[in-house]
Amino acid sequence: MKPAASDFSEALRQAVDRVDRLQRDADAAAQSFAVAENRDVAGTLIAVEKANIAFQLTLQIRNKLLEAYQEIMRMPI
Repeated sequence: MKPAASDFSEALRQAVDRVDRLQRDADAAAQSFAVAENRDVAGTLIAVEKANIAFQLTLQIRNKLLEAYQEIMRMPI
C-alpha cells in the first residue's frame, strides 16, 4: 500500500504535466497559425484558452495550498 503523500505528489505531478502539455500544444498551435501553416482560428484560440484556464487553475490551487501551509505554520503547538 502506497503512502498518501506519495499519492498526492503523484497526482500533483500529473496535473502539472497536463498543464505543461496544454501549454506546449497552445504554443505549437499559435506558432503554426503565425507562419500560416494552420488557418483554424477557432482551434488555435481554443488551444490557447485551454492552456490559459489550466494555468490559472493551477495557480489558484498553488495559492490555496500555500495559504493552508501558512495557516498550519501559525497554529500553536
